[in-house]
Amino acid sequence: MVFSYNLLQTFFQKKLPDAKKLADLIGSHVFEIEGLEKKGNDWAITIDILPNRGDCFSHLGLAREISAILGYPLVMPQIKFKDDKKFNVDNLLKVKVSDKDCQRYTVKVVKNIKISNSDKKIKEYLQTCGLNSINNVVDIANFVMIELGQPLHVFDLDKIDKNSIIIKSLASKEKFLALDSKEYGLNEGDMVISSPAKILALAGIKGGKIAEVDNNTRDIAIESANFIYSRIRKTSNKIDLKTDASIRFEHKIDPELTVLSVNRFVSLLENGNIAKGVIDIYKNKPAPKIVKLEIEKIGLLLGIEIPLKNILAILKSLGFSISKTIKGALFVKIPTWRLDINLQEDLIEEIGRTYGYDKINAQTPISAIEAPRIDDAILWADRVRIALSGIGFFETQNYSFISQKNKEELGLLDSDIIEILNPLSSEQQYLRPNLLINLFKNVKSNLPYYSDIKIFEIGNVFNKDDYENKIYDVIDLRLSGAIAHKVDSDMFYEAKGVADYLLKSLGITDYFYKDIDLHSNIWKRNALAKIEINGEDIGYVGIPQKTVLDKMGIVGQDIAIFDFDFSKLSILATQEYEYEDISKYPAIIRDISVLVPLDTKIDDVLQKINDTASDLIKDVDLFDIFEKDGNKSLAFHIIFQSKEKTLTGQEIDPIMQKIIEILSKNQNWKPRI
Repeated sequence: MVFSYNLLQTFFQKKLPDAKKLADLIGSHVFEIEGLEKKGNDWAITIDILPNRGDCFSHLGLAREISAILGYPLVMPQIKFKDDKKFNVDNLLKVKVSDKDCQRYTVKVVKNIKISNSDKKIKEYLQTCGLNSINNVVDIANFVMIELGQPLHVFDLDKIDKNSIIIKSLASKEKFLALDSKEYGLNEGDMVISSPAKILALAGIKGGKIAEVDNNTRDIAIESANFIYSRIRKTSNKIDLKTDASIRFEHKIDPELTVLSVNRFVSLLENGNIAKGVIDIYKNKPAPKIVKLEIEKIGLLLGIEIPLKNILAILKSLGFSISKTIKGALFVKIPTWRLDINLQEDLIEEIGRTYGYDKINAQTPISAIEAPRIDDAILWADRVRIALSGIGFFETQNYSFISQKNKEELGLLDSDIIEILNPLSSEQQYLRPNLLINLFKNVKSNLPYYSDIKIFEIGNVFNKDDYENKIYDVIDLRLSGAIAHKVDSDMFYEAKGVADYLLKSLGITDYFYKDIDLHSNIWKRNALAKIEINGEDIGYVGIPQKTVLDKMGIVGQDIAIFDFDFSKLSILATQEYEYEDISKYPAIIRDISVLVPLDTKIDDVLQKINDTASDLIKDVDLFDIFEKDGNKSLAFHIIFQSKEKTLTGQEIDPIMQKIIEILSKNQNWKPRI
């Protein structure tokens, strides 16, 4: 907003600092200065007024701030006029306020005026502030607006139907012809100033052509009103019309300005008969606002102890008054123009900026230095990324949504997934129940360009049971990966190897695989194994059926999947482990093969070998599978090692014999060394 240096000077008897120094003072204490320009004998100071400081959209408001900064007494504009007792405003005009959002409506009437040019001073002030001179009546209205901050509108009284003004909300859509000769479409509920027949003005925004003041005008009605700010903003935005008046109303105006402003207007008018009295309709006048200010809190918030006498002087200079003092607290009465002050923190800010932030020395805050808290999920996610990227995997990041088509492709039921009420698109209709669906999409889009694909993702999935039970703080974090090759390979065991490598890189060793034999619409039979630790599932490895992949657009290509509950992995990886010395004695490896029926689970054979309960068996590894004539041969490495001595064959042979005896108890199993 642009301010006139000369007009600011009229509020003080003392000479203000020159324009540049004054701009620096304002910039360091109140608002940012955007520009300073010499205009004739005046200076135009452009200031960025904060949105909550509606009182400073006027020279009076800024003068109050300058008064507080410099300690200069403020001189209010002189208001002197004489009513003509031959005319009474109540006999000349009737006003009815029907809209509750019109907080105050004030009107004064002047008869027998003469339209002419404005006073030279007023013209100069308007020109400095970027307003054009029109005639004495319009110019005085604009001048009062920039001086006091109260928009005024002047009607030609003779053009008001039945000398009656009604402030109301429109009951239906209407057209409005404004002073700029443009027609605006108004909607039901817009607030207008109207006569019984026509719309005279759009409340708080712009006057109308119907009652325009022109060279033939003799009698005028000066309107000074106060409206709810949100109502003006809504209409202004709706019709895309911003005016000097609407900008001020949108930032809240002191309702006490209305009478002062019309009186200031008539005091500046050099001709005409001022009708006795004023119409002033003021509904629901607010009670004085009082805020409790704790003296001790001022120092705590500002970081400096300001003497009480300085605090009282600052508050007084800003227009605040003390209603009472009780036990280290001031009860501060807020002036009507400071609509932005509601809390004691607001008052402390006023004290601080007026006292001068430059007087507050920088201090190092006193606080305990603590090590940053480690987020286990982030720590182990980074470990996983490093481990998988080291063996050729790439991380993907997908949206947390799937489509109706994806739901049908995997045969998901409504009971399985959470539907979005207002999805952005059909591709984002549901929250994903797993990471696999989007990994399948990634594989499909990359297969035409790459012969080998290894990808993984760490992300949230959404469980409908948790959602329906309103367990919103439960985060289902999962780690999933996919492997695809154009060249045939045993991908199940490749995925198993990746899972082994991943778990060991996290320090998790006491896990085992358990075959899952089920008739599934998703997974191949005998190609799905879950991973358990202490009887608890932590993940699985598997190969999807070709029908599923075909539906996803992946034709003629197998994919191996590994999937983990990442929250469980983080907990397991974080657990403390006891250090165990590596045996300094060599290990002995014996091989054994077992011929079993095709449907025999590898886990069952491993379990029998471990049933020997020998402390000397350190590990059992499956290293070969061979299928023939309806049977399969499983070959295992059995690793023996002692912490106390080097083992001999005589010590190993009885254990191997016991393993053979245990395996032979099943008539369909044929072990051999």
